[in-house]
Amino acid sequence: MQKVDKMQKVDETQKVDETQKVDKTQKVDKTQKSIHPDYSDTEIKCSCGNVIKTKSTKQNLTVEVCSKCHPFFTGQQRFVDSGGRVEKFQKRLAVSKG
Repeated sequence: MQKVDKMQKVDETQKVDETQKVDKTQKVDKTQKSIHPDYSDTEIKCSCGNVIKTKSTKQNLTVEVCSKCHPFFTGQQRFVDSGGRVEKFQKRLAVSKG
């Protein structure tokens, strides 16, 4: 008799309320439609003239360097001088060596 009583106690604690049961075959869509940004076709334009078509949340992007003109991909080294800094560095390098 004691074994039956223990089984009954376990069954009573494991019972689930009928409102808590969820049918696993039904898909519940919980995403909020109004908070997601618009994801559409766009073009990325490089300063070299290359145009890349892709999808993005932003429209008509412009970049300075792309894979067609970047020195890593082209194998050419190119100095981008901003305010004469390259020349200034080369002068200091020549003075320190000379």
